[in-house]
Amino acid sequence: MEFLKSPQCSAPQPGPAPLDHAERSNATSALGAQAQRPVLQGKHIGLLCHARDEEAANLREAALALGARVSTIRVDLWAPQTPEEVQRLALTLGRLYDAVACEGVDAALVRQIRLASPVPLFADITRASRDIPLLGVDDRDPNRQLALLQAMLLQVLPGGNV
Repeated sequence: MEFLKSPQCSAPQPGPAPLDHAERSNATSALGAQAQRPVLQGKHIGLLCHARDEEAANLREAALALGARVSTIRVDLWAPQTPEEVQRLALTLGRLYDAVACEGVDAALVRQIRLASPVPLFADITRASRDIPLLGVDDRDPNRQLALLQAMLLQVLPGGNV
């Protein structure tokens, strides 16, 4: 009976009071809201494209569904003509956005902007996504491209809440 008197053994201490049903519901809701928070919330994407570009619309939809803000910059209204204008455009885009996506923009202009841009710049990922097989997803599935674009955005955006 000596072990009962040992200072290492003591009577169980009361723990926190059990949560009532309302408290459990609130805690569960809070956890669910945290889990459902958009992973790109707070990210800003600049989308350089032409008017009525369906590919750009698909990329915009994918980014918005992840919680990113997307601003469309139409290159058919104005495109930089000189290296200085390209430099100013790239630096301005870098101050305003976390990343820049170019859909249907001239490849030479994209290269120039990419060289001067302080943020990630990706080109024509919507068009490229058509040729990438997705395991476990039927190529005819209408959500296939959306899922693939979202995966690509999560991969290229720095510091996403992933």
